[in-house]
Amino acid sequence: MEAVREQLAKTPGRVEETEMVPPRREVEVARRLEQAAAALENFLSALKSNHSKQLAFFFVPYSQFVDYAGKLWTGHAEIEKQLEMLLAPYAKRNAR
Repeated sequence: MEAVREQLAKTPGRVEETEMVPPRREVEVARRLEQAAAALENFLSALKSNHSKQLAFFFVPYSQFVDYAGKLWTGHAEIEKQLEMLLAPYAKRNAR
């Protein structure tokens, strides 16, 4: 057995422990974190643009959203309408 270990140690292209590919779970977690960061960046970009349609894209048809006053917005259409009203003052301010 010792002879086999010595031979493996001499084999060119041997992968060192520090060069090993991360376990699947870590790769999946890293991929999901990258996706979440990209989605957040896209959401913030849409928020800065003051476009209710772009923001509404982030909500599925059966979404629910509670606004700053505690009012429940239900469904994609209502969320888009309420976002349009919420963002209107900011859009006017930026148009000047």
